[in-house]
Amino acid sequence: MKRNYLTWAGVIAAGLLVVLFVSILLTGTFTILPSATIDPIADRNTGDLMVITGTTNLPLFSYISLSILPASQPPDPTKGRGADASIARGSGMTNTWSAAVDTTDITPGDYRVDAYQRTTTNASDGTFRFTYSDLLASSRFRLDSSNGTLSGPGSREIMEPFITVNEIGKKSIGDKFLVSGTTSLPPDTDLLYAVIQQSNTSIFTIDTKTRNETTLGGLTRTGIISVSPGIEGINRWSFALDTTRFIPDKYQVVVTLENTSAENIGKEGIFGTAYLTLRETPSNSTESPSPGPGSPLFITVDTPGTRHFGERFTITGTTNLPAGDDIMVQITPSFTSAHTLVVDPKTGSMGGEFSGIMGGVPVVRGTGGINLWSMLVETATLKPTKYEINASTYTEDPVTRKIVFGNVSGTAQFTLES
Repeated sequence: MKRNYLTWAGVIAAGLLVVLFVSILLTGTFTILPSATIDPIADRNTGDLMVITGTTNLPLFSYISLSILPASQPPDPTKGRGADASIARGSGMTNTWSAAVDTTDITPGDYRVDAYQRTTTNASDGTFRFTYSDLLASSRFRLDSSNGTLSGPGSREIMEPFITVNEIGKKSIGDKFLVSGTTSLPPDTDLLYAVIQQSNTSIFTIDTKTRNETTLGGLTRTGIISVSPGIEGINRWSFALDTTRFIPDKYQVVVTLENTSAENIGKEGIFGTAYLTLRETPSNSTESPSPGPGSPLFITVDTPGTRHFGERFTITGTTNLPAGDDIMVQITPSFTSAHTLVVDPKTGSMGGEFSGIMGGVPVVRGTGGINLWSMLVETATLKPTKYEINASTYTEDPVTRKIVFGNVSGTAQFTLES
């Protein structure tokens, strides 16, 4: 009898080992109790894109939820700024995870990042409910700020409410970046963003090691963001996008007022759109380093969109150049040689038959180490066509008065219609 008992115990133990072995092959982990680690987080400035990474024994397609709270507050997965982490297959029996966080609207101070496992259940009433595990890991970081003040809107024409989305272009699967834009809506206004796949494409894959079959479809990512103060009455918004779980396709990014119904997103009301094309990740690519202290100097130009002849509008952008520095802004036709621009370097006056504008603008102190600049454009002197905006550092030769452009610049395009 004892021998039979030992025989059955051996069979059960062998069966458990087989189940565990299959689980390891399918998920890349050996999970008895969920665990996770958070890699050290460097201090950041408000407005930086922060990429948080770590390891876990949780399997692929499970979820890690991050909660970012002031360091003085107790852990709570339902409070603070949240972020979802994407789990990727790691080496051995440990997977890796990463999450992109936009720090624009986080007040400078000391913070703690707490990691939890999150499970989702579909309730009988059709709603989804989240359940969180005990705290898996925790880490701290600090957000610094320049503690600057913004310039007021000054005397400006009353503008119609608008939202613009800066051009995104082409990215690779796995890229993490900030999507940004401008709006005339006041600071602290809640906006809704949606990243919508433009086709019904899905990808069917078979793991050569495990023969496990997986079908991935493009994601529709949504969230709520808050408007931040800008310059000259043109305010700003941004959000972090992690494309790790996306598939190659074309996506539409829509930013609109939060109270717009789901079926009318990007169709009515106040909204802005842009397109994102995601390509396969190059085999030799590496993750781009996230910006932080000591980042290279930069200048950005917000996309003005389509404008009409005779309209007055303000071009805006951001930079980490010091407040008080000057930036040279050029507006020139994108593809024509039929126009000429003549500028007197002594008086700054323009003459001749031209379709372009050039002028220096000051950098104004912003918040979180991100400063601002703006330039008012009178389109009555321009000819309807497509234009390129170039904003760059520059120096002026004191003898010849010749302007020499620097190597820090940003560009954008707009179309002027008649």
